[in-house]
Amino acid sequence: MQAQIDELEQRLAISEQQREALGAELQSSASERENVQLQRLRLRQDNQRLKLELKKAQSSIAPAFISEQQMWFAIGAGAGLLGVIIGALLRRGRRSQSEWLN
Repeated sequence: MQAQIDELEQRLAISEQQREALGAELQSSASERENVQLQRLRLRQDNQRLKLELKKAQSSIAPAFISEQQMWFAIGAGAGLLGVIIGALLRRGRRSQSEWLN
């Protein structure tokens, strides 16, 4: 009977050690999970702060004088006007009075 009690006491001691080890692992995993949650919270806060800074920076930039579409329209108009002027200058020497009458 004493042998059984001794064996059970040894098994109880082993079980206690295993329970303590598992409890320590559980605590460490809980603290790791808590650290991950804190890191996520910090990252969200950083992202919000950076988004606000980006909006402030974008609002402080002066809007363009003309849009890109207006710029291309102005370039095209300038090219057309230049073509008309150059064409008029080149034909100027060849015109005669009779051309104007027809």
